[in-house]
Amino acid sequence: MLKKIYEQLGLDTKYEDEIRKFNSRILRLLDDFRLEFFEHREHDDLYPLVLKEFAFLAGISDIYGYDPERKYYFELKKFFGQNDFEKNILNLTLLFEVLKKDPVFKYYHEFLKKGIEKLFAILPMSIGFFFNGETIIRQGARELDEKLISENLSWLSDYPATKKLYENSLIHYLAKHYEDAITNAYSALEGLVKTYLVLRQSPNDG
Repeated sequence: MLKKIYEQLGLDTKYEDEIRKFNSRILRLLDDFRLEFFEHREHDDLYPLVLKEFAFLAGISDIYGYDPERKYYFELKKFFGQNDFEKNILNLTLLFEVLKKDPVFKYYHEFLKKGIEKLFAILPMSIGFFFNGETIIRQGARELDEKLISENLSWLSDYPATKKLYENSLIHYLAKHYEDAITNAYSALEGLVKTYLVLRQSPNDG
């Protein structure tokens, strides 16, 4: 739904670019996450436990296994990719949930938490999800977005000046410029009210 809104505002190219970069950063975070276990050799036995729990939550337990040397061969990054944003968000959320389940994973829970916080902190625009410190959450409801944004953009086509202010408000909001978003939204509402009052004014009104 958010992609459709960006398309209506002429920002779809920038949105796609940010999604691509976000996916790349997820893959880098996964590399750092894996390397962190190598840095703490005394924790070697924990990584297989993390992956086993991830496989269970992701519904891919059928590929879980060990080689003859009892080493785990499950490849976590195999289930993340450059071009599947929704899947990457889901799997990152599941991985974070695994680390919250057992105190023995506390160090790695904090490591991944900081990594996810950074992923979202450096975003220059909204991608439809946010991290609240506990989990990754989808922003807004589809029905609400359609009513408040898409339908209004179509309806305001008859009022180009007001539509432009409303579009500016959305663009500032998506770029996390909240003060500018509020200013433009207020101006759009003010302009619409003035237009409505003029249209409703009777010939006898002063």
